[in-house]
Amino acid sequence: MGISRMTYALGEIETLCRKAARGAGHSWGVAEEAGRAARWLCAHGFKGAELIHSCLAPGDEALGVGVKLADFPCDQALPRIAAFEALLPFAAIAAQRLGKTCTLSGPMACYALAADGSVWRAPSMGSAPSFQCGGTPTGERLIRQSRAAPDPETLAALRRLELRTYAPATEASRIAGAGAGLSDND
Repeated sequence: MGISRMTYALGEIETLCRKAARGAGHSWGVAEEAGRAARWLCAHGFKGAELIHSCLAPGDEALGVGVKLADFPCDQALPRIAAFEALLPFAAIAAQRLGKTCTLSGPMACYALAADGSVWRAPSMGSAPSFQCGGTPTGERLIRQSRAAPDPETLAALRRLELRTYAPATEASRIAGAGAGLSDND
């Protein structure tokens, strides 16, 4: 019998990834998008925390490409991105904005994202990454999930980034009244 992993609510994953993105140096706007993307990915059965963590490395452009895709949805070739599935939440936003099914194709899979929020996955023909407005859902429909089970190493890495968003305790802040002081009577 295998050891089961701790599961987390989607909101917990969203919050952790948002703070980790901010701790990695992204603006609050991009950090918000990263958190929502992690939640969407987990809700659709992907390893959302792992995918978003991989996008937080310096110089990675997945989040920027995703935000542009959501803001300016049109047929376009996309750059090769290691965490290609990290673009899916942004393509889903584009499909909802356009009110029609859109396809996101990559080297391993082709995804159809319907305006109603459903997502379909079919094998890819090894095509270059692209986004197309329009298409017909084919393949398997992805089942929605309500919990996520990220791997412990990813959680630890995200928490280290998250900690960068907190101000450390200082003697000056204690003198000014921060913290419990010597008596914690609440």
